[in-house]
Amino acid sequence: MNQKTANQILNQVRQTYDQIAADFSATRNYNWPEIEGLVKEVEPGDRVLDLGCGNGRLAGMLGEKVDYLGLDNSQALLDIARKINPKKKFIYFDGKTIPLKDGEFDQVFCLAVLHHIPGKKTRKDFLRQAYRVLRPGARLILTVWSAKNYPRAKNFLWRQNLKKIFGFSRMDFNDVLLPWGDEQIPRFIHFFKQQELEKEIRQAGFKIEKGGFLKRGEKEYNLHCVATKI
Repeated sequence: MNQKTANQILNQVRQTYDQIAADFSATRNYNWPEIEGLVKEVEPGDRVLDLGCGNGRLAGMLGEKVDYLGLDNSQALLDIARKINPKKKFIYFDGKTIPLKDGEFDQVFCLAVLHHIPGKKTRKDFLRQAYRVLRPGARLILTVWSAKNYPRAKNFLWRQNLKKIFGFSRMDFNDVLLPWGDEQIPRFIHFFKQQELEKEIRQAGFKIEKGGFLKRGEKEYNLHCVATKI
């Protein structure tokens, strides 16, 4: 994917989430059961960056034991996050450059965000920004959707990849535009395999600690990766 196309899609992602913010937040008013184990590893007093915070539900899971900051490129979602968590701090960023100093954080959570970022270069730049704001030895906790648990995505993936093979798509393989809600508003998703996800995280400079499917009950859910800044 060329950078012009990637920038256009990234801007579309922002517009989509501004448009669907209220409905999206209403579907995200509960804690992630599969994230609870990762959250428990956060130490009291840690500085935590929630990168792509949405409506700020991670802030509620972390409670008052940490110094929390949420970033998102959807102003509409940030407005909702501030109403839900009035004691927490949320700021806007453009989805590219994190407006913070180097080495400020002990943990960066990036939950269900990276799959919305188009193009390998754009994702590498994004991950390098996360790397930059972590202190040495600090951790990135990241999740992405798995096509395994979104069966309706398979037809979209098949069609998109076929278009790519025959030169009719500017997007990359395994990129799709999944419709949201009754209005069928398209949301960009890149569906990762675990090996691909870990490769991109390593290329940004991280050391992988662990990864694989998270469990929600007996079901294998989204892919995750925990990585350390070297």
